[in-house]
Amino acid sequence: MEGTAQRSNAGPAGEPTALSGLPCDVCRAHGGAPSPAVDQVELGVRDLRASLALCARHLAEVDGLAQVLRDRPRERRQHDTAGFPRLRADEDREVIRAWARQSGLPVAASGTISAAVLESFRAAHQTQRTLGDGA
Repeated sequence: MEGTAQRSNAGPAGEPTALSGLPCDVCRAHGGAPSPAVDQVELGVRDLRASLALCARHLAEVDGLAQVLRDRPRERRQHDTAGFPRLRADEDREVIRAWARQSGLPVAASGTISAAVLESFRAAHQTQRTLGDGA
């Protein structure tokens, strides 16, 4: 999973400082009495961006997780490509994505294009080629 995290409220020595009266978003989400937030963390995963106010406990958990992720060896991820045909040399992902959006088909901004979108694109363009060849 691709993502980023960025802290925004560290003091001069890097220690968290209190945010004026903001409650911890994670404490609130769990339904408990929210502790006061000591830092604001910006998170990003794929197309999702979020800003969370965190108490000292939840900030420590995020920092611990970030350290585990930094320390682990980087591995090349193997994607399950079943059901996702390969693009041909004459096919451009961005052209296919633009066509899919114009056609009202759901298509992600990045990553693998679904078989349904690719098949629809090929069918539409095969029809256009056939009509163009006969004219």
